[in-house]
Amino acid sequence: MFPAVAVTYFYLTKNGIPLNLITEKENDVKKNMVNLVFAEDFEKIWRKIPKSDLIFNSRSLCEMHKDTIAEYFNFINSSKTKYFYHENSNYLLFPNSERHIEVIADKFPIDKKKFRLLSKYLTPFTGGSGRYREYIFKGL
Repeated sequence: MFPAVAVTYFYLTKNGIPLNLITEKENDVKKNMVNLVFAEDFEKIWRKIPKSDLIFNSRSLCEMHKDTIAEYFNFINSSKTKYFYHENSNYLLFPNSERHIEVIADKFPIDKKKFRLLSKYLTPFTGGSGRYREYIFKGL
């Protein structure tokens, strides 16, 4: 989680995008900029954030246990976010493996009464042998 936030922070600041890193100690949401929240801190901080424009996940949801995925989607489905963007696998790399367990992104428990799928495409990012798709959902 930290590596993803560090890369995101670097990319956004390198490209001149105004950024506010929110932590437990520094938790003021600022307007007209990206307010970046660590996944580990979201439950503590989310109560202080009235709304969100985007929730993003890159390749980690499909590798989580089903119970953990359900926990994340309880949060996502109860949020009032405008968009949910994620990039995850849509087929199993090792379907008979007992150790490498994945959940296919098409089976994530997103509430279709609260979100509409806008697009699903082969990810433009490299790696994964073409098994990753980017999904963009719009909150209703």
